[in-house]
Amino acid sequence: MSSEALTLYKMMVLYMLSLVEHPLTNAQISDFMLSKDYTDYFTLQTVFSELTDTDLIKCDKIRNASYYRITDMGVKTLKLFNDNLSSTIKEDISSYLKEHAHELKKQVSVLSDYSINNKGDHSVNLKLIDFDGSILLDLSLAVPSEERAIEICNEWNKKSDSIYSYLMNNIILKPRKK
Repeated sequence: MSSEALTLYKMMVLYMLSLVEHPLTNAQISDFMLSKDYTDYFTLQTVFSELTDTDLIKCDKIRNASYYRITDMGVKTLKLFNDNLSSTIKEDISSYLKEHAHELKKQVSVLSDYSINNKGDHSVNLKLIDFDGSILLDLSLAVPSEERAIEICNEWNKKSDSIYSYLMNNIILKPRKK
């Protein structure tokens, strides 16, 4: 792999992250890069690693997913090397982000994770984040086992919209009795 090609892929990832106001997952970026045959999976993982090591992107790991954001240094670097990206590549990235905007936002707006607390129980944290980044719902639950924690996280990812609607309609927005 030439260093020139690796630099191009890094600029593509930085450009992609610069166009969104929310993080993108490894899977989301990989889907674009691999579906357009820009590079292979292993090279892309090297790109993520090098961008993270040089503080051009920040990575947050939640359960089985890595969430990437561009850093201030990444923005400055992109400005310096922006000319390395052809207008065709920029258009490919922009088109992909526009075409998949809703699903990309939804995938990073519904978060679930679990951990073991100091008593040996499992704590499940469920979040729903608005498209502007503000937290709509942040719920923590204590559960007796890792299996149950995983089940709850999986169900949250499927049913967060209906659960949030239920809470809004039946608890938060319910008219008060006088």
